[in-house]
Amino acid sequence: MSMNETTQTKMDYAKELEAISANKDYAEKFPPSWKILAGETKFKVLSDVIKTIDTENGVKKLITVEADGQTLTWWLNEKNPAYSELIQIGKDNKTLVGINFSINRYGERKGTRYTIKRL
Repeated sequence: MSMNETTQTKMDYAKELEAISANKDYAEKFPPSWKILAGETKFKVLSDVIKTIDTENGVKKLITVEADGQTLTWWLNEKNPAYSELIQIGKDNKTLVGINFSINRYGERKGTRYTIKRL
């Protein structure tokens, strides 16, 4: 199949609804995902418990944070330098809980980068 060809398949709505229902219980176990907007955002980590999820896109680390007055889940790829920075700060302080941070997001898609600093 060449790059310009597409494959179309008739939607199996019953099967899709089953998949959504199966994933719904899983998704409801966590606070909503944190969408980090461009620019600077202040946040703090609410728990030292970091959940690990093995996805088709790699291993994700789920960190519960408070940002903009909301409790949210930060899904981080374990290879993301921001994750390494947080873990190093946690090691140095023996916890991440209650530490105020500032994160600055710049770039788009695969070029997205973050800088984290402790406040």
